[in-house]
Amino acid sequence: ETSSKITNELLFTGFMTDYRSSIISQLKESSFTLACPQKFVSRKNRDTMNRSAKLVLNIPQRKDWRWLSLMRVVAALRCGRATVSLGTKDNSQIAACCHQLDISDQRWLDEIKGSVNNWTSLYKTAYDNYMLMAENFERSRGFPHDMFEFWAITDHLAKKI
Repeated sequence: ETSSKITNELLFTGFMTDYRSSIISQLKESSFTLACPQKFVSRKNRDTMNRSAKLVLNIPQRKDWRWLSLMRVVAALRCGRATVSLGTKDNSQIAACCHQLDISDQRWLDEIKGSVNNWTSLYKTAYDNYMLMAENFERSRGFPHDMFEFWAITDHLAKKI
């Protein structure tokens, strides 16, 4: 994806909470260009917005929420963008596909600036980690062919030969 359509360094799309508002205020005070629609956006509009920013932000709903938004991370990757998560401590599989920053460290704003400056390599790392995670999952669990066959039976779909 070329950078010719990029209009912001950062993007956050999500329901606004007091905690999220305070983080966004800190980012704006630090002179980051940040898009943040204060309303629900469709998938098509979100994808357009994802492509218009260098990085997608994951901001937890509240300070003690440790988990990533899987759908936000995957949607960003699909659009050629990495997600940077602020203040989460997620250790699930998707964590390998997202850069998590400890915002209790006073240098977190500097780390975001570094991430913005290296957004293309951050995306490549996140994408490569996602592909590795998917390959490992398929190798360990296999593709669910039987589930698709069951679905075809229950939905009366003809098997093509």
